[in-house]
Amino acid sequence: MAYPEQYKLEILKYAKKYGVIKAAEHHGITPQIIILWNKQYKVYDIQKRKLYTTEEKIEILEYAKCHTNQETELKFGVAANVFRKWNEELKVYEPKKPSCRPKRRKFSIQEKRKILEHAKEHGISKAAKEYGVATKMIMAWNTVYQVYTVRPMRTFTDEFKQKAATYAKEHSVSTAAYKFGVTITSIRDWLSKTK
Repeated sequence: MAYPEQYKLEILKYAKKYGVIKAAEHHGITPQIIILWNKQYKVYDIQKRKLYTTEEKIEILEYAKCHTNQETELKFGVAANVFRKWNEELKVYEPKKPSCRPKRRKFSIQEKRKILEHAKEHGISKAAKEYGVATKMIMAWNTVYQVYTVRPMRTFTDEFKQKAATYAKEHSVSTAAYKFGVTITSIRDWLSKTK
């Protein structure tokens, strides 16, 4: 699907203000498409990956020793798989043997509804970060309280998948993902099934 240039620029401005994930959710397109468009139009700066010193890694691992992966990710902005790899190297704590992790906090119905309203307004990820709650927990609460509407997953016909996979073979995976408005992971998955 070809998008008009003005539409792309509007989405890129939205992504600059609210982030790529929020823009993708808001406009119903994949984050990869927004990233590709930004490479072309350069509307927002791409954040470079931070390099951590050994001292910073140890500080993060000391925190992770007494907190959940989710809490550590939210506080430091480092993915759990990254700091677990650091721990394999630096051995700050025993994996899967939390020595001082606190018990999971209980939330009242009013607190859950407040968090769900925040998720409805600002997105699940931001609500999770703001309140220190796992995104999966917020989604589970929403199945009970139904505060926000969950967008249904897109389903694709076998014909569509085959057409996208064929296009990817002739061009590239990222070009096919962009052209068909799907994720690169989906294209790779469909390619693996057409061999």
